[in-house]
Amino acid sequence: MAFIISGLIVVVGITFVLLKPKQKISEEAKVYINKLYSFSGELTPKEKQNYYDNAFELEKLLVQEGNLPEKEMERIKEHTRALIINNPDLILSAQEYDQRYGHILGHTHGHPHGEDLQQEKQIALEQVNAAISDLEASEIPEEAKEGLRSILNLRRESLMIKQSKIDEATRIYIEFLKNDPGVVGVMEDPITGEYIPTYLNMLKVYRRRTHNVDGTVDDVVTGITQSSSTPENQQALQAYETALNMTPPGETPPSPPDIEGLRFSVEYEDVYLNSEEVTTDKADHPMDQTVTSNTSDEETIKVEQPDEHPKVEEDWQDITDDVILLQDLLKDIDDPQTQREITIFLEEALGVPFDKFLQMSDAEIEDEFRKMFAPTDAEIEAKFKDMLIHNHAPVSDFTMFENNLRKNFTQMRTQRAIATINQLGPKKGLERLKEVDPEIAKQLEVYIQNQDRENQK
Repeated sequence: MAFIISGLIVVVGITFVLLKPKQKISEEAKVYINKLYSFSGELTPKEKQNYYDNAFELEKLLVQEGNLPEKEMERIKEHTRALIINNPDLILSAQEYDQRYGHILGHTHGHPHGEDLQQEKQIALEQVNAAISDLEASEIPEEAKEGLRSILNLRRESLMIKQSKIDEATRIYIEFLKNDPGVVGVMEDPITGEYIPTYLNMLKVYRRRTHNVDGTVDDVVTGITQSSSTPENQQALQAYETALNMTPPGETPPSPPDIEGLRFSVEYEDVYLNSEEVTTDKADHPMDQTVTSNTSDEETIKVEQPDEHPKVEEDWQDITDDVILLQDLLKDIDDPQTQREITIFLEEALGVPFDKFLQMSDAEIEDEFRKMFAPTDAEIEAKFKDMLIHNHAPVSDFTMFENNLRKNFTQMRTQRAIATINQLGPKKGLERLKEVDPEIAKQLEVYIQNQDRENQK
């Protein structure tokens, strides 16, 4: 799971519109800016509210006047970073910001029903706790009560796990930010499972070297993590990724692109056949460290990625068995009131209508319960994507378009589509993709139409 703070430049809830920076600052804007600089150290609740309100007024003004000069923007972002370190709760999600000010601006960030996901999760937890209390006080058969109790407790656990993961990621991000103002987010290292910092222009290549018993070594690319600040940098990184993936085994990989400030690193996973020790050596880079792990006497030894939720498969199977048992019990219960009570408890626990659950396949049920234990993209983005402490330039629309492709299509399809776009350009690439991948072509067509509308403004 990876999440990088990206998108618009946002400073404590204030979205600086992506307009050409102006050279002068109006007198009215100076008043608001000076007020922002007057806040420092640990703020009282009243000072925090005053900070939000002042920043909100500045946003409204900048919507009319355009962005501040780059030097002033950098100065504000530096000041904001210091405030965040001393006041972590200044971080507002886009949803929380909309709740405070969206109705005045006449827009929202499009979250479900205009409600804050954090609040939704808290309400869901309260509902499950109430359902558990009601269950214990009910007079439904004990056999049914036992199954419902198991399901409700699992649901409660899943809601608490989600929140703890998001809170932990936020805490670690702020710790990284204290020591390195260049950090723009955090992600879980796919090898160690630990959180590592991410940067504005970043390229990290994961490779696996398999050491065979005959002394030969097979070296393959297993993954790439990248982020960029401009469309030009994104194009250069994507071209590198395409070239790297096309490099035959044994040949020298291409050099990374020449991008100012690029943080480049290579992380190797060494797999030893018929060996008891596995060592993952990483490139000598401040982001990296060396990891060593010992394993059993298997014929093929490799570093195993940590299982985020090792009990999920067991839990979803247990819960499915409980639901099937309850479904059978419902058939034997003649009292409509008892049937309704059991159905209500199930819906509180499952988070989906009982009738819908009964129609779901095993794969759909498994997927539903896996979601319980991992924060969704929307929940992560609510805390990170639109955070209020961006200390870098905006990520391009094309980067966000590409990230959307990666979420919805396989890695191979996405890489092939991006390579086509880089080679032919968006519009010619669109014609080609209509022939070979119509689904991605539809996404690209919408992106091009949006860009054309923006250019006409």
